[in-house]
Amino acid sequence: TFANIKDLTVDHLQVYIPEQVYAKFPRSALSLHNVESADLSHIKRVSDAPGKGAAVVVMEDCRDGFLSGCKALAGTDVFLSVSGEKTKNISLAANDLKQAGTAVKVASDVTKTEVNW
Repeated sequence: TFANIKDLTVDHLQVYIPEQVYAKFPRSALSLHNVESADLSHIKRVSDAPGKGAAVVVMEDCRDGFLSGCKALAGTDVFLSVSGEKTKNISLAANDLKQAGTAVKVASDVTKTEVNW
């Protein structure tokens, strides 16, 4: 989890969560809150558990975020969850999210045009 940060870069983050842990505490691989200018690439969560639970990446009230080179693994329920009325200019490019049930979930408090994928 990263909060209240400007100019964040995360590259090649892979988080493994054992099935018994994920069943009790479903969690994201990466969670951002009130982050400005985030460059995220090659992010994935690996778990033996079914994908129901937290999104792989969570962005709340983030501005100027860019996700690239990410891959949703089989069984992923939601890859990216975006929320927060301060959210602006979130873009995705060159990702392979076809195995996710929902590639990008945009909350009702986010202007839909602020998330481009």
